[in-house]
Amino acid sequence: MKISVLYDLDIDNARLFPLWMMINYFTFDWTKTIYISIETPFERFTFDEIETDVLALSVPDHVYVRHPHDPTLFGLHLPSLRNYIIKTLDGSGQQVEVNDIQRLILRVTDIEDVLEAEIRSKVQWK
Repeated sequence: MKISVLYDLDIDNARLFPLWMMINYFTFDWTKTIYISIETPFERFTFDEIETDVLALSVPDHVYVRHPHDPTLFGLHLPSLRNYIIKTLDGSGQQVEVNDIQRLILRVTDIEDVLEAEIRSKVQWK
């Protein structure tokens, strides 16, 4: 699993802040919850570096969960995300399978909401 973060410039403070987190993985296990640390240095990416040939999904806020014991971890409940994908695709006419998705895109503000904490200052890049 490769995790990277898109940063944007806060013009008022002349500082970069994390906007989106991107998880690239070729085979998600849709039966489990995956947990991600907010304290790990992440690879930084720019809009120009986004590969457009990979099927991506913006993660809805209802699949985010807190880790029961570690406040530096947040999770994505993949069974709920899978159900969301199936409902969204059902009747859309698109020929896409859940297992075709190789990238998840997360809004940092959604992560902050689930953790009930400001994490922008903690998300660093390599």
